[in-house]
Amino acid sequence: MTAPLRPMNLGEILDRTLQIYRSRFLAFFSIAAVPALALMAIGLADYRFFPQAQNPTADQQGQELLWSLFRSLLHYHAAAILELLIFPIFVKIASDAVLEQASSIRIALQFALSKARSFVWIAFLKVIAQFLIPEVLTCVAIFIVALIEYATGAFNDKSAILLVAFGLFSPILGGIALFLWLSACISLAVPAVALEPITGLRALKRSWTLSRDSRLRIFGAWMSLSILFVGLAFGFHLLTHFLTDLFFYGGKYTKLIDQPLYRFADYLLGAMLSALTGPLYPIAITLFYYDQRIRREGFDIDWMMQRAGLVVPEPAQPEAQPLSELQEPPQPPPAPMEGSL
Repeated sequence: MTAPLRPMNLGEILDRTLQIYRSRFLAFFSIAAVPALALMAIGLADYRFFPQAQNPTADQQGQELLWSLFRSLLHYHAAAILELLIFPIFVKIASDAVLEQASSIRIALQFALSKARSFVWIAFLKVIAQFLIPEVLTCVAIFIVALIEYATGAFNDKSAILLVAFGLFSPILGGIALFLWLSACISLAVPAVALEPITGLRALKRSWTLSRDSRLRIFGAWMSLSILFVGLAFGFHLLTHFLTDLFFYGGKYTKLIDQPLYRFADYLLGAMLSALTGPLYPIAITLFYYDQRIRREGFDIDWMMQRAGLVVPEPAQPEAQPLSELQEPPQPPPAPMEGSL
């Protein structure tokens, strides 16, 4: 599967994403199965040790709602961290496919271990910039709006209930918009760390610069793949419900959600879906990374010249040594004495 390096539109990037995924499916699926099974174990443990209250009272309903929201946020952040940790491995496999280089699971894992500290550091920075900052700002905005509405007596005015709800919901919309914008701005940070000799804040700055002309396209790719995932997840959920009810309850049990067997089957198929679709977005981001380098830096020309042997890659700079280890510079010979030949 040979494809020349060239600028691509969004449709071509999505099509190329599927081509690369099919060409190295086993490697992508095997790597994606690790976090998918880990999240499945977390979900089952949560269901086993923190079950929901059955027929909660009016006072318990509010507590159950807050507890469910808190657990959902924990699961969401756990999934985000696990995905960020394996993101560079997907980038490496996708990059090898783009540059037509040999690749395997072993090579990808060795590559990940060689730069593990850099990958953990960029994952930490992305969690802060992409998730925590929008969430904290959203919570602060909701608190301020609630204080204003309480001080003005809007909570006690039944005619203003829609205005109160809109005021509290507006910061959530703003937080989602900020999250999506920051995600597009720093989306190329992981490929920059994986494929360039940079790390940390320099990678975030690099992504900010590279993504400047393609943030809307990156958002479009994320939306397209998210719609695909949601559609498949809904289909898998209905399939789980139908098959579990048919084979184990004879089509007569309606409250399957309360049954451990149904929960296990639902989490298992969810893990399979995550393993199947998880590599698609990292592959697309890798293609966006090369697309932007081609558009802004002429990477395609440099790569062709390098493969033709016309450009020799710069050697790695030696690490700086402490002064105590440096050899003293050679002393100049003494000046000849006056009158000597």
